[in-house]
Amino acid sequence: MEKTKLFQAPTEPEVPLVSKRGGRISSSTSRKPYALEEACTVWEGVLIDQKEESTSTDMPLGTAIHNIEITLGKGGQLVRAAGAVAKLIAKEGKSATLKLPSGEVRLISKNCSATVGQVGNVGVNQKSLGRAGSKRWLGKRPVVRGVVMNPVDHPHGGGEGRAPNW
Repeated sequence: MEKTKLFQAPTEPEVPLVSKRGGRISSSTSRKPYALEEACTVWEGVLIDQKEESTSTDMPLGTAIHNIEITLGKGGQLVRAAGAVAKLIAKEGKSATLKLPSGEVRLISKNCSATVGQVGNVGVNQKSLGRAGSKRWLGKRPVVRGVVMNPVDHPHGGGEGRAPNW
């Protein structure tokens, strides 16, 4: 697989452009970096790389996955946020059971694809932006409380001291 870096917002994981088998080119979420000894896993005689996209029929139970398809052929729609990971907890008949980061347990088709591993850019929310202007550039507006305003400016405004606003 060849990778080419696309535009990346500072709050999102890197989005490499990946050319897959069959000549199809698509974007994919980047994975959390792994140590060399963790770079690949073997099960049922198949070598699966941590960056490999595969169906849940090929994965053992307990596998950490992300970028999961809901509908076959539609592309990954679940578990794409920075640092997110889901677990494959059961396989029954034509469906597989996943535990999502929210705690929701969901059934998907075994033929839907998913990527092995955790989404990269885990500590993106822990980076200090340094000043208010940097936050504004990202589209975050300041929080303004109505309680501290005058009655003409907001329904919660006015009163003597900290008056209740019911």
